[in-house]
Amino acid sequence: MGATARATPGHRDEFAGVRQPDHRPGDVMIIFGSRTRTALAGVLFFACALCGSTAAQRLHRLRTWFTLFFVPVFPFGHGRYVLQCSYCGGQSSLTRDGAERFIADAERAQAAHHAQETLPPDVR
Repeated sequence: MGATARATPGHRDEFAGVRQPDHRPGDVMIIFGSRTRTALAGVLFFACALCGSTAAQRLHRLRTWFTLFFVPVFPFGHGRYVLQCSYCGGQSSLTRDGAERFIADAERAQAAHHAQETLPPDVR
């Protein structure tokens, strides 16, 4: 009382009652998609346009990447920039030019802060 082979595509497992697909050699599954990644581009302290509080404003760069087997392969376009207030969490979009100015200002502020930290205490 053994199971007999069927000529039709797929076969029925007598014990599970589930139809199983035929797997042919050479069948390939490719998994692809997209993922948006966020990177912190800079931080400055100034008044938030949404809440009015003086707090750290973080600039994030968001880029969408094509993924192959969940691995990012290449980005789509130039991405977009979002400014986020650390006090209220409010977000606003920034143009690329505005983001480049923000990054330059953040780098200057960081260099000035670093120069202030390296001075001896009696010079400060």
